[in-house]
Amino acid sequence: MPGVGLFVPAYSPDTVYVGHYDETFDYVNKTQTALALLTGKQDIVQFDTANHIRYVIWTADLPTPPPTVLGPPAYDSPNFKIYRVY
Repeated sequence: MPGVGLFVPAYSPDTVYVGHYDETFDYVNKTQTALALLTGKQDIVQFDTANHIRYVIWTADLPTPPPTVLGPPAYDSPNFKIYRVY
């Protein structure tokens, strides 16, 4: 989601699905897709597998609780959770 991708350091080997608005190709559509996935409107597990997503970051500013299909978070705090997919 917008802003969350900024938590991943720019000089790490990891990339984000949605990062800074002017550095993310197709930013608007990717933001809408990420919101649908993180709020349970689309199948996040299928998307993660198809797009080789390794981690999912959830923050308390999302309107729904974190997706339970991802299992327990690898990092857990009241406002920020990181799920390791593989």
